[in-house]
Order: sequence, then structure tokens, then C-alpha cells
Amino acid sequence: MIRILFTALLALYAFAPHAQASKLPPLLDPAGVKEHILDRKGFAILEGWAYWCEACMQALPHLEEFHEKNGHVVPVYMLDFDEHKEFAKTIGIERLPTFLLFYDGVIIDKIDKVPSFGSLSRWVNRHARKRGLDNVVPHVPRTPK
Repeated sequence: MIRILFTALLALYAFAPHAQASKLPPLLDPAGVKEHILDRKGFAILEGWAYWCEACMQALPHLEEFHEKNGHVVPVYMLDFDEHKEFAKTIGIERLPTFLLFYDGVIIDKIDKVPSFGSLSRWVNRHARKRGLDNVVPHVPRTPK
């Protein structure tokens, strides 16, 4: 029942005025993780996510914006932690939210907090430079506090 209610709320979020032209990152199961991330060349982001996780909901607009603007270069996906808890733990998702950064199907870094759009961009670019690549997503400067 709670899952049905949450699915309805997520659908409403997707059609809210601020998100009308947007698309949420796809929700994957373990087979989808293998197909879309582990068997892929290049970068990808996977968020361990759950409907009850307040921090996951706070991260959703940032993840959605990153997916909209950069998903063609760095695809973004979500994994339902409750549905696939054992699999999530095998790939290093023990708490929520957790964001895993993959390169050529291998986990290269992880964030266990709510990132902003800019911090996601800088995170990916930092790892691109470590591999001798140019920035793979447009540079986003830090905003002064």
C-alpha cells in the first residue's frame, strides 16, 4: 500500500510545474544495473534510494537536473534499496542516500550525503581528470556561501 502511494507521489512530482519538461532517472533492478552500468564504457552514476528516505527526496531535484543536462554523457540511475537490499550491499550501498560513480563498469567513488547539481558535476570531472580526460560535463563553479 505504501509503495503504491509513493509511486503515485513520484508520478505527481514528475508532473509538477517545476518538472514538466523533465524526466526522472530510471529505476533499475540488478539485471538493469548489469546491463546499463556494469557492461557500459564510460561514466555512470547509481543512487541507492528508498521512498521513505528523506535525504533521498532532497537529492531528487539535483539528481534530476544532472540527469536532464548531462545524462547523455553520464547516465544516472536509481536502485530501490528496499527491493534489492542484498544486491545493494554487495555493491557498497549500506546506507541512504549513497551515490556510486562507475567508470567502465567499476565503482571508482562513492558519496554518502545529499549532493548538489554542482557537486555532482565537479565529482565526475575530478575523476575524469584523474583518468587524463577533459571535463566530461560542463564546469560548474562553487557558489560562495
